[in-house]
Amino acid sequence: MSNNSLMLVINPVSGRKNSEKNLAKVCRILLENGWSPTVFVTGKRGEAAEYVKDHSKDYERIVAMGGDGTLNEVINGLMQVGGDVPVGFIPCGSTNDFATTQGISADIDTAAIQAACGKETLVDICALNEKYFAFHSAFGYFANVVNTTRQDVKNIFGYLAYIMDGALDLTKLRPVHCKFHVGSEVHEGDYVYGGCLSTISLGGNLLSLDKEMVKLDDGRFEALLIRAPKDLIEFGDLMNDLSTNTLNGSHTEFFDFSEAYCEFDEDPSWCLDGEPYSGPLDTKLTVLQKRLVIIK
Repeated sequence: MSNNSLMLVINPVSGRKNSEKNLAKVCRILLENGWSPTVFVTGKRGEAAEYVKDHSKDYERIVAMGGDGTLNEVINGLMQVGGDVPVGFIPCGSTNDFATTQGISADIDTAAIQAACGKETLVDICALNEKYFAFHSAFGYFANVVNTTRQDVKNIFGYLAYIMDGALDLTKLRPVHCKFHVGSEVHEGDYVYGGCLSTISLGGNLLSLDKEMVKLDDGRFEALLIRAPKDLIEFGDLMNDLSTNTLNGSHTEFFDFSEAYCEFDEDPSWCLDGEPYSGPLDTKLTVLQKRLVIIK
């Protein structure tokens, strides 16, 4: 490949489906800023990871154009081959939490310029068994809502779809029993959500964390565990706690970790950066400090 070779991985159906119609414009911006892009268009789940695994060694930079799930696949493909190619991101999803946290613009033109001309920044990622995630993994009913809400609803309503779907199905809440080990501490309970986070934004504005609470390169992720509310009043109390950053409340536990181990009695239905994941009942989490080079 020539100098300034760039691998542009695009998911044409992510989020509001605006990545494909902006592809020519993005390629022009990359070219005008000195890059020679080669476009890889995904057609099915897992294809972005395969593209990166097979071809990333031939490129000086990778740019993911799509939603958080597209970026997750790019990172997993890169980690599978031990790569350290810098990664840019042009967010085209419905919530784009990673971009919000990293200061990457939601405007496609501006994000493309950032991907072409931005600074290299080392950030943490986390390994969950044999998979990797950039900013969020979660188990339990509320995590599963992200996976089961119809894509067309997500495209239209974004993070509001998650809230509506969860509220409508409140009577169907079924908590997952978990023992969450961090060093000598054990957090045990029946949870409707267990999240491992390195983000200031989750589900758009569903959960916002203070920037002072979240460091992106300190080798630690935050954990948030939510016990099941019994009725709509408790559900309202829980939403109020989350919206006011009361993260150690009557229904919540909040702490950080560099390594953790989770034990489950049944499949907890994880999601990684919004993508579904099924693995063994016992789960190891390991934060990899400054492992990913992000362009922003």
